[in-house]
Parts: sequence; C-alpha cells; structure tokens
Amino acid sequence: MSENFNEYQKNPKTVGVFTIKQIKTTPTFKIDGILRENVVIVGFIISVESNPSSTKLTISDGTEKITVNYLQSDEQISFSIGTYIRVVGKLQMSLGQITISAFRIEAIKDPNEITSHFLEVIACHLYATRGSPNQYQNQNQNQYQNQNQNQNQNQNQNQNQNQNPNQNQNQNQNQNQYQNQNQNQNQNQYQNQNQNQNQYQNQYQNQNQNQYQNQYQNQNQNQYENENNEVIQKFSQIQVENSQTNLVDMIVQLVGSSQSEDGISFEQIYSTFQNYVSKEELKQILKKFCDDGDMYQPHSNSYTKV
Repeated sequence: MSENFNEYQKNPKTVGVFTIKQIKTTPTFKIDGILRENVVIVGFIISVESNPSSTKLTISDGTEKITVNYLQSDEQISFSIGTYIRVVGKLQMSLGQITISAFRIEAIKDPNEITSHFLEVIACHLYATRGSPNQYQNQNQNQYQNQNQNQNQNQNQNQNQNQNPNQNQNQNQNQNQYQNQNQNQNQNQYQNQNQNQNQYQNQYQNQNQNQYQNQYQNQNQNQYENENNEVIQKFSQIQVENSQTNLVDMIVQLVGSSQSEDGISFEQIYSTFQNYVSKEELKQILKKFCDDGDMYQPHSNSYTKV
C-alpha cells in the first residue's frame, strides 16, 4: 500500500483514505465509528473557480462530488477539467455542506494509482471495522475454534440424545418385561389359588354328598327294617280267634305287606309263625305261593301286594 495507508495505520484518527460518499454520509465527521480529521480522496475535476489567493475545485470519484478549497502556492498545478488528482486535506463544514480544505494536491500520472486508492479505501474500512489482518485472522481462528467446539458439543448432545432414547427403550423394555412377569406370576398364583379352592370345594361337596347318601341309605335301610319289624310284631300279636282261619293266607299276607321292595326274609317270617308251623312246612308254603330266593315276595299271578 501507499504511504497514506501506512500513515493511517499509525494514527487512524488523523488520516483516512475514503470515497467521497463515505465522507458526505456523516455530518459529524465520524466514519466507521471513528472521528476523522484529515482525509485522502482521489477523483477527477468537474469545475474550477480561481482567484488570486485560492482555487475552488469540485471533485468527483464516481460515488459522490465534493468542494475542495485550495490556497495558492508556489507549485504550478494544472487544474483542467477531467484531470484526476489526489487531495489531502481537512474536513470542514461550510454553509451546511461538508467541504475539504486541501493542504496538498497531486496530479495522478499513472491510472493504477486510481485502482490502488480504492484498494486502500477497502483496507482502511476493514482495518477500522475488523482490526488489523493479524487481529482479524485471530478473530477468525477463534471464531472457527468456537464453531468447532459448538459443533462438537452439538454432536455430543446428539449422540447423548441418541443414546438416551436407546437407554429409555431398554429401560422401558425391561420395565415392561418385569411388569409382564409380575402379571404372569400373579395370574398363575391366582389360578392356583382358584384351583386349590375349587378342589377343596369339590372335596368338601363330595364328602358332604357321600355322607348325605350314606346317611340317607342308612336311614332308608333302618326304616325298612323297622317297618318289617313292625309288620312282624303286628302279625306276632295276632290271636287266632277263629280256628278255621287259613294260616297260608296269613303267611302270604305277611309277605305282601312288607314295605321293603326287596321283600322279607325267611327268618323274619319263621320267627312270626314258629309257634304254628315248622320250617319245612313254611318253606313249602312259601315255595308254592311266593317267589323263591333270599327274600320272599308274593307271586304276581296269585297275590296282589297291599
């Protein structure tokens, strides 16, 4: 860069390389956040007003135009319209307009100086807003490091988040498995209890039923025996009032009056009539008029049960 930018680097508050538009956009002479006293511009002459003590020039650099006041000096400078010049001067406010009081004017001999000037403008702006190249590089490096750190943190967070769902899924699976096991255990236990209870109830019912059946059978048997005994006692008390009474009819009547469906035994019949008939005679009578067997019943064709 030129010596103007080197001066700016030494004292950016005193010297600045700018475009005319940058200068005229702030009425407080504050450019890029810094109060400016002296500026450097490059442009071509639009108009010239000369008098014996000073010259008034109107300069444009393609962004804006500005008035430059220059005191006459011993140097001979050609101020022809269209000529490119470099102006170094101090910012002033005159009649509400920003002007430059020039204390040095140079003619541009090489067109590359125009390009170099605009490069210096960009460099000064970056220097004011971002710092020196080393500072900017350090800032970029720190920013890059911070971005990498943030990316690493985000990656770690994402990994943790990805791990956490897996852990949560495993925990939920284990919890569901544990709950299912408990439910199955409780269900099996409840079923076993119901089975044991049903088994106990069935055993109790069977016991009661068997007991009731046995009691009923014993009662019926005792009842039949008592009824037969009553019949036997009844006929044992019979007094033969008429000698012509038929003994055979009495025996058959005794057999037919038995309340037992199985009939009456020979011993029971004989115990009733043992005073009136022998065993042999009784057997012959029973064989003739009653069904033969361990228990006797009257023949259906010879006697109707009462």
